[in-house]
Amino acid sequence: MNNYKELQNYLINSCNATVKLSFDNLKEILGIEVNYNIALHIQKNFHCTYKVDYISKKEKYISFCKTEMQNDDGTTITTLTSMLWW
Repeated sequence: MNNYKELQNYLINSCNATVKLSFDNLKEILGIEVNYNIALHIQKNFHCTYKVDYISKKEKYISFCKTEMQNDDGTTITTLTSMLWW
């Protein structure tokens, strides 16, 4: 379960600073059954320009937030979403 290329592409193509995906949506993207334990595994191991912001066990979704983006000159800019996290 360490190949998150499809999830990464989905999040990047969404062009949103935050993305909320149900466990069923994640199942379609990742091709595996997703439950709370798998969501915790994703939180621990998913490294991209997005990170897991919140997991809802009851409502069965994961919220991702964009952590950084690259400027045209290649410098990294922290987005407001990640600044609010701190």
